[in-house]
Amino acid sequence: MHEALEQQSYHPDTEILLSDGRRVDIGEFVDERMQRNPDRVTDGVDCEILPVDDVGIHSVDLEDTETTKLPIDRVSRHEAPEEFVRVTFSNGRKVTVTPEHPMFVDDGGEVGTVEARAIEEGAFVPAPRKLPNSSAAVELDGEPHVGKEKDVHLPAELTEDLAEVLGFLVAEGHSYAGSAHEIGFSNQDERLLERMDRLMASVFGMESTDTTNAAGTVTKRWVSTKLYRWFERNFPGFMHTAREKRIPDRVLGASEEEIRRFLVGAFAGDGGVESEAMAFSTASDGLARDYADALSKIGVGSRIHHDTAEDSWKVYVMGDSTERFVEAVVESADERYEDAMVFVENSTDDAEDHSSLRYYRVRDVETVPNYGENACEWVYDVTVEPTNTFVSQGVVLHNSISISKAGINATLKSRCSLLGAANPKYGRFDQYESIGEQIDLEPALISRFDLIFTVTDQPDEEEDANLAEHIINTNYAGELHTHRENTTTSDVSQEEVENVTEKVEPAIDAELLRKYIAHAKRNCYPMMSEEAKAQIRDFYVDLRSKGQGEDAPVPVTARKLEALVRLSEASARMRLSDTVEREDAERVIDIVRSCLQDIGVDPETGEFDADVVETGTSKSQRDRIKNIKALISEIEAEYDEGAPVETVLDRAEEMGMERSQAEHEIEKLRRQGDVYEPTTDHLRTV
Repeated sequence: MHEALEQQSYHPDTEILLSDGRRVDIGEFVDERMQRNPDRVTDGVDCEILPVDDVGIHSVDLEDTETTKLPIDRVSRHEAPEEFVRVTFSNGRKVTVTPEHPMFVDDGGEVGTVEARAIEEGAFVPAPRKLPNSSAAVELDGEPHVGKEKDVHLPAELTEDLAEVLGFLVAEGHSYAGSAHEIGFSNQDERLLERMDRLMASVFGMESTDTTNAAGTVTKRWVSTKLYRWFERNFPGFMHTAREKRIPDRVLGASEEEIRRFLVGAFAGDGGVESEAMAFSTASDGLARDYADALSKIGVGSRIHHDTAEDSWKVYVMGDSTERFVEAVVESADERYEDAMVFVENSTDDAEDHSSLRYYRVRDVETVPNYGENACEWVYDVTVEPTNTFVSQGVVLHNSISISKAGINATLKSRCSLLGAANPKYGRFDQYESIGEQIDLEPALISRFDLIFTVTDQPDEEEDANLAEHIINTNYAGELHTHRENTTTSDVSQEEVENVTEKVEPAIDAELLRKYIAHAKRNCYPMMSEEAKAQIRDFYVDLRSKGQGEDAPVPVTARKLEALVRLSEASARMRLSDTVEREDAERVIDIVRSCLQDIGVDPETGEFDADVVETGTSKSQRDRIKNIKALISEIEAEYDEGAPVETVLDRAEEMGMERSQAEHEIEKLRRQGDVYEPTTDHLRTV
């Protein structure tokens, strides 16, 4: 599986939002970790893999659509392809991925996947309505007092007032380091200037030095080297020029109320109520993305618009989030509040949509060559278990699913049905050998399947004739269609094509069947009737009773009872019924009995034996191994060089064991290290 998924990765410039608020380019993030932990990096097929256990990310469980914080299980990098696919969404954000990378899309009410190179403009991709926040206090680093520096009160934790200060500073603030160090804020609104004064006095115990320019803009300066260093240490995101500003990591990793207060301050400075929408304005593309992520932390949807003429960005509040945004961010004392309330009153969107996912449309899909500004050696991925999703660029993204990569075995939590197919170890199934010995999978994995069927190729004249007829007619239908479509002088009529096609079409259209199953899964939650309970209980107890003899194998385990219940519920769902009836239980019992007769029977004794599948070794095999080992132990005491192989085989035959079986078990004991050869053709037990 891992070979097919190696190229399902992200361009190194892809920015991901970690659960603690940090934003990192996936390439730098993975490279840096691999450089720090070279001994833990494992080589795969044209890739490198590193387990991770200390970083979280936002993830969506598409079964229940819940968004949570989950740890990243591992990171990887793979050889980059010759080209990429860049997908732009209606929220104004984009991702660049390898052509084979799966993208989540709406598929008739269900979330499906499509390769990036096949995704079409107009497709809808899922996005969480709200990202989870932190409930823990965000601790801040202190700053030592140096010499005669002015004493400043520096908070030990992020507070709501400090979060609003940071909102003001990110929007309209500046920092300066020269002969003096200062933090500053500029505005013309007297209400905001007074509010900033009160907040700075409350948080830091400082008063500002003010200047006013000819245009009437007031600049407030808080001059303190210690304060400057403290901001630089804890909130470097705002200590940049306007085009480089970002929301500090600690803010995006804070509580919902602290993020809300940050947005209150930021909207007071960067926000606007326009004729058709409310928006944040910024000269920083990174800050625009940060505003969108911060809004999603309070459950507000947004879209980013790039004004190419001004090379600036606006982050618009989506219509269905208008009421929530005004309630959370726009204060009643704000002169724009009345205009904002008009949006709320005129909004026709359903603000009461309680689904936890929204959908953005795919706006553009383009192929990007791997050269120039996009050139890279590696592409990257993060793996999140068990959801195999993470949130970035405001949408739900896929990561590679991997059962086994380069010797790393992942334990996957399965919240869905799994249909597996595997070739027998020796090419064809042998009805006289144990199923466990013919499938090269761990018994612990095989035993998790509720039903296992062996597909055998038995010649049958009637079935072979029917199969040949179907395949030939299917091919003929394709030939007729191709001839009619591509040959200008074709004498094949559409009616002929339809008549032949009708003969080979499935009885139930595949799309209809898929929708039927999706409807059943979403709407049917059957309960067990008393008759069904009795049928399942009686079958299970009767089957178990066959193993009551002292030397009898255990026919089935309790795991099979759980399978009977699951399959009975599935049968009821397929009838769109809310009740598991007797007929469902009987249908499932017939299927399970047929399955057990194929794979759950000891080929030597003909008896049901759960260990054939559960452990890969039947009771008769276990007994034979035990007898052979005891025989070797007994004989080796009679010989200085150990038990002669021929003597062991002769004694085994005397006990009624076939010579070939004895040879097979001796070889198995050798491989397992239970016996060894001190000299040629002699055996000793370990």
